[in-house]
Amino acid sequence: MEWTAANFRGGQVELEVFKTYASGDLAVVVAVERQAGTVGEVPEQDWSLRITLVFRRDQTGWRLMHRHADPLVHGINSGLFAEIARGEHAS
Repeated sequence: MEWTAANFRGGQVELEVFKTYASGDLAVVVAVERQAGTVGEVPEQDWSLRITLVFRRDQTGWRLMHRHADPLVHGINSGLFAEIARGEHAS
């Protein structure tokens, strides 16, 4: 949280929910976090993420059990996809 607070500045965010599912004590949300802002030294840009959230209800309320997020909101070509799959863009 400290790193996020120190590196993300300004901007805006909007949640676009595509699908929700709930059954008993389990709930799932599939959405896109449409956001833009400044991160570190990178000028303001789109930082939108596709997200899947899984919640479980316990005695105290709903708890986030799993969050998956990836930046593939916009399509990419197969060459770049292959490079990422091979780890060529890992830091």
